[in-house]
Amino acid sequence: MKTGKTIQELATELTSIQANRRDFIAPTRDLFMNPDSILSVGDMGSFEPNNYSHGQVATYSGVPKTYYDKILGENSNLLSQMVNHGFQQEVLKATVKRPANRMVRTVGGKMRAMLSSRYRPLDCIDLLESALPVIMEQGQDIKVKSTELTEARMYLKMVMPKLEGEITKGDPVQYGLVISSSDVGAGSVRIEPLIYRLVCTNGLITESAMRKMHIGRNQAADAGYELLTDATRELSDQAFWAQVQDIIRGSMQPEIFDREVNILREAAGMEIKNDTQKVVELTAKELGITSDGVKQSMVQYLANGADGAGYNKWGLINAVTHAAQADDVDYDTSTDLERSASKILDFSGKTWERIAA
Repeated sequence: MKTGKTIQELATELTSIQANRRDFIAPTRDLFMNPDSILSVGDMGSFEPNNYSHGQVATYSGVPKTYYDKILGENSNLLSQMVNHGFQQEVLKATVKRPANRMVRTVGGKMRAMLSSRYRPLDCIDLLESALPVIMEQGQDIKVKSTELTEARMYLKMVMPKLEGEITKGDPVQYGLVISSSDVGAGSVRIEPLIYRLVCTNGLITESAMRKMHIGRNQAADAGYELLTDATRELSDQAFWAQVQDIIRGSMQPEIFDREVNILREAAGMEIKNDTQKVVELTAKELGITSDGVKQSMVQYLANGADGAGYNKWGLINAVTHAAQADDVDYDTSTDLERSASKILDFSGKTWERIAA
């Protein structure tokens, strides 16, 4: 898996965001994109969108993302006209039950998200502060391997060295967890088992133990306003974070690791006879992988023996997790690939026969 930040660097960055963030609920009629692509939020201020929030503006205003990105760099004046027209259309479609309001999340004068007014902030710093005491309870029995904070999500990846087993002789793996969330609407809070292969440091993310969508009550308003104070929000979310801690503890059980190892041992016994290029093309199609670079990496890895895993379903899984580590694959995409690789375990019947035979 990718190295990312140290946990100290992650905590420092999240603390800075907490100190400098401002969140608003604003009627869409108060939103206006200036010709320089800066978003004005009524009398709350003007904020420059980052790359991720540009995508949310594109979606909400109905401008196709590929075209949005093109004219953002070529004709920002035209872009602002299209976005503002889209905002106006949302206002016209508004009803009492579906008011045209948006949550705008900012930090340091920049916009990091434009979200539904029903979005419930469950911030990454709160997740980290909830997870750390549980991690510290384990002492030396748990090792943080990788953390990262992208524009979309926070990730915390760790392993428990004492929980170790072999998929095949001489191919050891350790058990771990991936804890992740997003401040900006890029998916739910997740707590997921991690299988860490020692011979190549590939990481396989398996079935999610918890997914919590960020949906709360619809916060409708006639005028824009800043969201509740941190203290008020913390009181309302205490029960949720206590549940998160319980699920983290529950996900550390050896029985879960034993179950995953047994499934992977079965995968190691499922040989592949098909041509490597065809196997990769069919697998990529099933997993939604479109990158030629990722597919070529998979082909080469399998052809070279998959670091001893062999030409079987276990080797194919590792071909995906190996491709996830490439320098030109960003951290979000890398993690998505590590998660997608586990879907290969579900290939059965005609699907697996078509890929492997």
